[in-house]
Amino acid sequence: MKIAKLSLAAIVAVGAMSTFANAASLEQAIKGVNVDGFIRYRGTADDNDGTKTNTHQYTSVFNLTIPVAKNVTSGVLLTVNGANTTQQAAADYNSGLSYDLGRVWFQYAAKGLSVKVGKQEVFTPWTDPGYRGTVGDGVTALYTGVKNWTFGAVGFTNTNITVAGAQDKNVMGVGAIGALGPVALQVWGANVQKTIDYSLYVDAVYEMKGFNFEAQVNMLKLNKDIMDETDMFFGVKGGYAAKGFSAELGYTKNGDKHGYYTLAADDAMGFIFSGGKQINGTVANVADANLMFVDLGYTRNQFGAELGFAMAKQGSDDIGKEIYVGGAYNYSSKFKLSTFYSMLDMEDDSKDNKRARIEAKYSF
Repeated sequence: MKIAKLSLAAIVAVGAMSTFANAASLEQAIKGVNVDGFIRYRGTADDNDGTKTNTHQYTSVFNLTIPVAKNVTSGVLLTVNGANTTQQAAADYNSGLSYDLGRVWFQYAAKGLSVKVGKQEVFTPWTDPGYRGTVGDGVTALYTGVKNWTFGAVGFTNTNITVAGAQDKNVMGVGAIGALGPVALQVWGANVQKTIDYSLYVDAVYEMKGFNFEAQVNMLKLNKDIMDETDMFFGVKGGYAAKGFSAELGYTKNGDKHGYYTLAADDAMGFIFSGGKQINGTVANVADANLMFVDLGYTRNQFGAELGFAMAKQGSDDIGKEIYVGGAYNYSSKFKLSTFYSMLDMEDDSKDNKRARIEAKYSF
């Protein structure tokens, strides 16, 4: 009997039977599947120049990595987010609930080469690879066949990049990550179609006997349809850690022509930021802005404490200052409780904000 002579209903039935006949048992289907992620609660109280808001956020992230065939894996990232603020009525409690299929990809890996295709994080120093970060449809290729070095290339379309008037949002980039003697080095180049003609990034880190020093520079040329200008960001920081104590001092400076250097505000993976809880976003991509900061920390057994101060300026004019204090308790290697209190004092009083937060996070 030929399929061509079957009715539509019969064709559907034959297809269904074929599918079920080849279906794996649940035990077989989940064999080798790796699941990681976290469940997190955040409670935040803001006092914005007299306007008070309490926000409760609930986030669950599930990242599944699935073996498909020899040298081939696939992945899916699922998130569930919810929020409730003092402005919402009790009956409207779930209005902020959202679900997201954040990643769907396939990867081939063999002999030092890996190629990842699909909806995935845009992995560059300019972007945020976090679960709610920079995402696009594209390809990430990495090669680790050279000792102490990793070479990468990325190409993406349909990204969620919005800065600098991004139009087509297509991203291409290449990079090298490795070591030259005692110095860890990164060198990257990227292009965002019709937005950024080129961005060149160099980062160097040196560590010795508790001391660490990092310097980075980023030169970025905007497309002529936005602003035909080239500008440069640079940042330095140094620190020391011993016997549970840590101290870090840093300075960053944006160029004075357009100021753009990152595609992800204060969440970009590759750039130096203060430990501040609020002030970083006030200087990201702001022309002629600079940030000076000092961060102190102490850890003993399961307990940790932090204290920091940061001051931002635009040229010689003050933008604002922030001081914060925080603490953490690591109940176990997977469950952490943390809190902080931050005071942001801006030159524009309407942007002053006092923020207190508590957080419980379970990672698996």
